[in-house]
Amino acid sequence: MKRRGFLSGALALGASPVAARTVMAEHQKPLPMLSPPITDGAGRSLTLADFSGRTVLLNIWATWCPPCRHEMPTLDRLQARLGGAKFHVLALSIDKGGFDIVRDF
Repeated sequence: MKRRGFLSGALALGASPVAARTVMAEHQKPLPMLSPPITDGAGRSLTLADFSGRTVLLNIWATWCPPCRHEMPTLDRLQARLGGAKFHVLALSIDKGGFDIVRDF
């Protein structure tokens, strides 16, 4: 149900700002963000809470996605230039082939 509301809100926003206001709800305080399952290259399970205190650029990508493949070198350079205690580029692969296909990329 929550996803349906988000998707309809996102679609309405693309259609027109007026339509988006009738679908999207405004909250008095921010709601907690659910964390997708994250496993790092060492096999450790992480959540977004592990990046608390940092600005995180969350990029959901896949090796089979041409635009994703095209933007990865730029994101690598961004992490190399700005990554550290305050900023992190988190590239979250949705490849179903597991780590091997992502490592090979």
